[in-house]
Amino acid sequence: MTATVVTVSQLIGFAEPGPVVGRCYLCGQETNAGHPGAPSDSFTAWSSVYSGTVICEYCWPLVHDRRFRARSWLATPGQVRFVEPGEDRSWLRDVLLDPPAPPFALYLTRNGKKQGWIPLLRYVSHSRDRFWVGTDWTDRPVYCDRLWLAERVELLDRLADRGVPRTQMLFGRFAPRVWRSAIQDGWTSELEAVQRLAGDPQWEVLVYAAYRSRDRGTVRGVTRGDLPSDQLAEDAGEEPA
Repeated sequence: MTATVVTVSQLIGFAEPGPVVGRCYLCGQETNAGHPGAPSDSFTAWSSVYSGTVICEYCWPLVHDRRFRARSWLATPGQVRFVEPGEDRSWLRDVLLDPPAPPFALYLTRNGKKQGWIPLLRYVSHSRDRFWVGTDWTDRPVYCDRLWLAERVELLDRLADRGVPRTQMLFGRFAPRVWRSAIQDGWTSELEAVQRLAGDPQWEVLVYAAYRSRDRGTVRGVTRGDLPSDQLAEDAGEEPA
């Protein structure tokens, strides 16, 4: 597959042709084989769609498959790998640090409730060194630099090995016990480095996809309790694992 692929739905290639000519609401592409009508009344991503008239043959099967909303996934030509329930998610870390041959598309979801994959449709990645990651917590895909990620994953791993919870690394707000341990053992500079990174979309992608549990050595996702609205309530009581 060449770099002429324009959309993620074309990259996946699960086409279901319809009978209508028009412009796709979801990807903005013109089509001779679209499906009539707009997304359903329960659709929650109107701010991300185009002023279309149909849903194209490539986007149609995606919008009717809830896995594209509910799970993280990697798309490569002609196929999609979803994170299955209960699956070891370490392969997402591998994708970030050693991406597949382009073209590809990577999507990460925290809670599976938002149609965050819609903005990713026009952001097919054509480079292993600089690529896009779609998320359901940013308004648009995050532009990631592989070298930047590789340099900072070492900091993430060191703090994970010390038992610093992923939530605290995600937002740069550390419990008193973490600070006491860092002062005693001389690694406060690493906490300060995370505080400078907090809020950087690339850092959020890295923590979400690459954090390794100290106990199990596997990658763990960010739960609903890791969302910013819940962070303040956790700060006072969360302890290192």
